[in-house]
Amino acid sequence: MFATLPTALRILLTWLALMPMATGLFVIGSGFIYVPLVKFYVFEVSWSITLLAFVLVGIKLTGPPWHYLKRLTQIDQMLVLLVFILMVFAVMLHAPEKSFATYFAVTTVGAFLAALVSRALAETFGAAYRQMLVWALFLMVGCHLLAIGLFMGMEWGNRDLRWVQFAAPGFPNMRFYNFVLEIMIALSVAIWSMENVKRSVIVKLLIVALLVAAWSMLFWQGARGAMVALASSFLLVGVIAPQQIRPVLPVLVITAALGALLSLVYFVPDGNFGLFNLQRRTLAVETVVELTSRRTELWQEALAMITRSPILGYGPGQFPFLTPNTSLWIFFHPHNIILDTLLTLGVVGASAVFYLLLKLWIQLLRYTHAHPDVITVALFVAITSLAAHSMLAGTYFFVHSKFLFALCVGALLGYRQIPPAKDPDQKLQS
Repeated sequence: MFATLPTALRILLTWLALMPMATGLFVIGSGFIYVPLVKFYVFEVSWSITLLAFVLVGIKLTGPPWHYLKRLTQIDQMLVLLVFILMVFAVMLHAPEKSFATYFAVTTVGAFLAALVSRALAETFGAAYRQMLVWALFLMVGCHLLAIGLFMGMEWGNRDLRWVQFAAPGFPNMRFYNFVLEIMIALSVAIWSMENVKRSVIVKLLIVALLVAAWSMLFWQGARGAMVALASSFLLVGVIAPQQIRPVLPVLVITAALGALLSLVYFVPDGNFGLFNLQRRTLAVETVVELTSRRTELWQEALAMITRSPILGYGPGQFPFLTPNTSLWIFFHPHNIILDTLLTLGVVGASAVFYLLLKLWIQLLRYTHAHPDVITVALFVAITSLAAHSMLAGTYFFVHSKFLFALCVGALLGYRQIPPAKDPDQKLQS
């Protein structure tokens, strides 16, 4: 089926699946994994180049995506333009650190373009593009586990290493990696239900093994936010599309349980890792600050910044340059999409963004409820999980999560424009 896709697109999606593993092996082999700043630049450059390549290849194959903006209502077009103008104004005239603001603004625009291009590719190539995209994002974690396994083998037992910063080679830290794990687990809904998977016991066992490994990573590092976001998203989709969730639900529950058990045999370098430490930390909290891992402190600081300039934003990525609290300089953002958008664009721009995003999500929810094929449901779970997690983390902020979110949104938006009777590949998804 994938042979119907252009060679350039197949190469690009294959690279997307292999790139985290490739960068992980590169930083391990070069020793850059122990140099946080260099490791961060390797991550940003590799994902930014991949984002740029996707947009350019997509435009080459389907033409400029600007015409999709004409499908918006006149009010929505005006709001998009308003957000763009306010972003430029904030970056150029109000941001205290313009280089950071410019970079994060450019990657945000790039993700927006990636969503339009992904939509165009879905409309042009139908189920073939959607299936290969789902496989690429699912196997991304499977391939990257090789780099994780190599590094864990090298450093096993080393308690002097700050594991949260190094245990996911190719990513700045494990928190960045959680977003990829969320998407992979969400897309298992589609992978498990595909006909070529159902016919092969070996492929099923491989998928189960990858899911167990993915869950074990979440339990090992105590990723409460990712697990809550996934659980809430699966619960919602279980209500609107129970026929698609029901077949994969036992697999999700069993692999999660096995992943929790597997995490018990992993090396526990400090109190931030390990299933029992996760339970202990959760039950032992005495304050809201402890429960939210200092997030309430970030939110209070962000609110103080917003009140100083409620109308005009400061541009993206400015939180560490605005706070006088030196202990918060390590945070790029306040770990909440609402507060960060207010801080970035001001009340007017943030209101426009929230209106557009909420309207988009409601449209996707209604479409998923009305046309619940397995790939649509899986993409919606991934989108909703990242959106829910954005209330507590930076899924909206970093280039990789913005890019992957945009790919999923575009694939869902584009395919919903194709009448089912006109797409000969749709039967492969059910």
